[in-house]
Amino acid sequence: MDELIRIFGIEPTEGLQIISGINLDSNRLDLGSHLLVTKIADTFIASDVKLALMEKYPDEHPVVVMIGDTQQIAHLPLYEIDQYPITDAKLILYVPPLPLDERTKSFATTQYYMDAIQAGDIWVQEQTHESLLPYLKEESEEVFEAIANNDEDNLIEELGDILLQVIYHAGHAEQEGTFSLEDILEALNRKLRRRHPHVFDGYPVETIEDIDAMWQAIKKKEKENNDETR
Repeated sequence: MDELIRIFGIEPTEGLQIISGINLDSNRLDLGSHLLVTKIADTFIASDVKLALMEKYPDEHPVVVMIGDTQQIAHLPLYEIDQYPITDAKLILYVPPLPLDERTKSFATTQYYMDAIQAGDIWVQEQTHESLLPYLKEESEEVFEAIANNDEDNLIEELGDILLQVIYHAGHAEQEGTFSLEDILEALNRKLRRRHPHVFDGYPVETIEDIDAMWQAIKKKEKENNDETR
């Protein structure tokens, strides 16, 4: 590994992520760290890796490939990695970190920007849950309008505005010391896990009606538990 770090000129203190190219999950990528992708044994895996990485990185993002232990490297854009000849040895791919302003598909970037805005924007600092309500209503109506008009580009923007409202409310709550965005995510993740036993626990369902009945039973139990804790 030290040799790979030397060959690719990686500074480990900046963060280094090493993952297998087999079944690569783009949602687990840290775009701000150096990335090494190993076990790229053929063009099919290379193509899968390319498509997964292009979900997060620009198509033209510069990368470096090396075949096995040859130490022969080639510089090319991300979208060309599955065109690089792979013979008997496996390909190793190095992906440099993305600058912050280019990590536009990362929620971590959103959090970074919003933390800075929360600290430096007087208007944001003065908002409350109540003062933000008209904006939430307005953005919700614009989502309805975008869907009614079958305008997907506008829908992307309006759903982003809805997400922004969630972040605004979380920021205000954190400023007041009541809850945080992490608390919202925790509540959501627990609910997702709890309400989908047919996905995560093998609970038997065969029809949509079965799922609806299961949901109603889970929600009823949740309400009973909430009533008991009050």
